[in-house]
Amino acid sequence: MALIARSSPVDIDIPIAGFQKFLYSQVKLVWGITDDYKYACYDRAYRDLIDTGYVPRYLIPNAQGTLEYKTLGFDPESNWAISFFSVGDVIKEVENRTSKSQVALIFAVNLGTPGNPTIKPAITDHRPDAEARNDIERICFLPRFNMEITGVETGIENVFRDYKGFLTKDRKEFLDWQPLHVFRINFELIYGLEDCTTPVSNFL
Repeated sequence: MALIARSSPVDIDIPIAGFQKFLYSQVKLVWGITDDYKYACYDRAYRDLIDTGYVPRYLIPNAQGTLEYKTLGFDPESNWAISFFSVGDVIKEVENRTSKSQVALIFAVNLGTPGNPTIKPAITDHRPDAEARNDIERICFLPRFNMEITGVETGIENVFRDYKGFLTKDRKEFLDWQPLHVFRINFELIYGLEDCTTPVSNFL
């Protein structure tokens, strides 16, 4: 799946797009991912209401190449990781044409097993969930694109609290049991109107 991004981001999606591009290259490097299809890195997902509750959706080409909204899924048999950004419903106007928003970066990771290693092949004596989170925390630690980390959360109820549609028995690929792990990095994003009118250059 590789890097999945809007072709022409505007407003809050511009700083998110910049962070996404940086994140994608760093995650591939630290986890030794050489196959682009092992890591699906999305920008901001849509929060869409279905019969079981809200779920993250994204415009993805179907078999005919037509864009359609699909609920984000994670296939641990073929994927090592998926990530997407989530934006809170409230955006506060601060001052001097500046806005503040809460942004979350959500990860679902296949931690692997001794017989089927993935992102931490050298760790075979315990579940490397803390190591995986620490890798992403280190990538996100320094503020970039005006996004400053405010906390880290684990547990499916916390990670997907904005997406209750995932908290159902048919979303087993997002449950937090070995070898699967889900976690959430929370940010505060402060951005000016000018920041959201200039596209982010593709520096990869």
